[in-house]
Amino acid sequence: MACEVFQRPETWDASAADYELNAEPFTRQYAARALQLAGGVRRGEAVLDIAAGTGALAVQAAEAGAAVLATDFSPGMVSRLSARLQAGAFTPASRAEVMDGQALAISDSAFDAAFCIFGVMMFPDPPRGLSEMRRVLKPGGRAVVATWSDPFGGGPSPLFMRTFRTMFPDETPPAFPAYIERWTDLFLLGEDMQAAGFSTVEVSAWTGVWTLASVEAARSSMVRFFGRQPAYAQLTPEQQAAIGDAFAARLPVMADGQVRIESSANFAVARA
Repeated sequence: MACEVFQRPETWDASAADYELNAEPFTRQYAARALQLAGGVRRGEAVLDIAAGTGALAVQAAEAGAAVLATDFSPGMVSRLSARLQAGAFTPASRAEVMDGQALAISDSAFDAAFCIFGVMMFPDPPRGLSEMRRVLKPGGRAVVATWSDPFGGGPSPLFMRTFRTMFPDETPPAFPAYIERWTDLFLLGEDMQAAGFSTVEVSAWTGVWTLASVEAARSSMVRFFGRQPAYAQLTPEQQAAIGDAFAARLPVMADGQVRIESSANFAVARA
């Protein structure tokens, strides 16, 4: 399936620098919301960040004094996050490691809190990822999972995807893993958390704002992201340019030239 491109470590290795620059300022809002929903983290608490990327949540938790283990299957993401954790004035216990979120190399009942911000929805086997998250939490430990409320993701991605489908209805569009769409339904997200063994599951939606400096920056970001998708790469240069033009024309632009797009995310908050 085309969506498998997002389930390969090398895809994220190649985009680590771009992700930190353009995506993390956006996802950091949702990481802050997740920490808030969990009641915050306290100094010395053992906190796990699964599919941590370049550190939107891990760095904030470390700044609060938690002992953070940030995991990701992408060595490129982990390398960048390791450098950030080592450079910050954080507890020496905070670190990043390459790890499969579906098979965590962590003992049972090891963490006070665990988070996954827009990660487990991308796994080949999301229910297994939730079960692993539950396994490594101490009894009563807090868990927060964030997913997108739109089946085409967050930020400018839904607009880009819908532009693609409108312009080329006969072409196979870029594909995302199935659980992104499944968990747009808050009930199903909560149901799957319960099936993984979590209790007192509460679900809610929350809206943040994706911002980039200009239309061209937004266009370039999307072209780099979807350029790895076979469905996009197989188009002619003229077709790719046409999509880029149509996408750029539809972007909401502020008076200062910035692009601002509201994006809603679904959150599940639970106890082990």
